[in-house]
Amino acid sequence: MNGLNLNQEAALAYAWLHQSDDSKDFTNLDISEELIALRNQGMIEMQTDCGHSLVMFKSMLPAGSEHYNEARKARRWFKPVSDEADCLMMHLAAQDAEKRKSEDRPAFVSTDCDKDTYYAELSRCGLLNVKWADDSPYLVTVTDEGRTYANGWFQEQMDERSQSINIAPVINNNVSATANAEAEIRDVTIGATVGALLDLDIEQNLKDDAQEAVKQLEKAKKEKNKTKFAEKLEKVASIAKSSEEIANVVLPFVQAAIKLLMG
Repeated sequence: MNGLNLNQEAALAYAWLHQSDDSKDFTNLDISEELIALRNQGMIEMQTDCGHSLVMFKSMLPAGSEHYNEARKARRWFKPVSDEADCLMMHLAAQDAEKRKSEDRPAFVSTDCDKDTYYAELSRCGLLNVKWADDSPYLVTVTDEGRTYANGWFQEQMDERSQSINIAPVINNNVSATANAEAEIRDVTIGATVGALLDLDIEQNLKDDAQEAVKQLEKAKKEKNKTKFAEKLEKVASIAKSSEEIANVVLPFVQAAIKLLMG
């Protein structure tokens, strides 16, 4: 994603998540090659010996933090999961990719009972298929959505250009009073709208509901299904009524969507 391969993205996510840990000995993580590549690209600071048998991570560099933040924001737009679950997902997706190169049967990835909460989170979001044994992950495979998430294949959906829309309503009544207004609405693409929702300081469940609602509205708009659009519009309006912050973000998107659908 954005110039890094999947394994390097996974290593960068792990480095970012663990940059404040007391122990930064990454020798036994089997990501030495990826960490060296990140160092050579000026994204992290690390030390190693001639044979790369010792890998000591030191810190994130500005280029690495910037790349991680941009990639993480993109993945969060597609599926909003915690940073810990994101790091695990990237690691499992890298495993899955390697196994699928040589295995015809389902590629089972590793399980870690200490991270069962994150396996459950990724499963709920449709990124993993998990079979459980005594409340612990037993058999785990990466779904197609999980591969889309980790590889950044969804980014095509985020490349829609920002649109400028002129709205000029004219209101006439019996006393010939006329009101003219013109407003330019910018950054009202689905990607910009979802990104703005994710940045709001509100409850996560409200963010999730609002994000899903505007995505469904966008889908109905693209299908030019006015009946379905009206149905989804009611859902967005209901959510907007519950939060002024959400309303401020989604109303420009709603106005733009209506303009495009009806135009």
